Amino acid sequence: MGGIPSREVNSLGDLQPGDHIKYHRFGIAYAHHAIVVSFKAPKYTIIHFDGDKNEGKGMKASIQLESRKFCEERFEVLDYPSEHRFTKEETVAIAFYFLENGFGKYSLFGNNCEHFATTCATGYPCSIQTLRAAIAANPYFIGIPALIAYCKTKQVVSIKKLHGRFVIILLEE
Repeated sequence: MGGIPSREVNSLGDLQPGDHIKYHRFGIAYAHHAIVVSFKAPKYTIIHFDGDKNEGKGMKASIQLESRKFCEERFEVLDYPSEHRFTKEETVAIAFYFLENGFGKYSLFGNNCEHFATTCATGYPCSIQTLRAAIAANPYFIGIPALIAYCKTKQVVSIKKLHGRFVIILLEE
């Protein structure tokens, strides 16, 4: 199963606010996803969604605005076809909306950092790495086609501009 094409970021000139980025963890075991909201050399700022492992009673959702120094960690930008994503400006507006209003309870398989970033970029919550993990665990799992179809058809966010301001619309589940 493929994914969204990506390219490595080698300089701040390769980065734009609204980019969906991913950092590889433990080699290529998994990736952490975020949305770039601004940059000013030598730093860039992201909004990302994570589970807070220090709570002791499971995973508490944590959505954060964080500045990082460029070149501290390698990462890639996901290159969505333009017809399948919001504009970069809309993506940033959606990320800030979720920063202020939350993104729900964190779940490794059902609501993780990749679900957050793809929702901000496309309106559709999907995690390709979760789908890959499910297939690797049980390649005969018949629910995979349904999960793939769900990612393509279950839009949860829409956005429009009204009087010069973005209005985020959460769609019924």
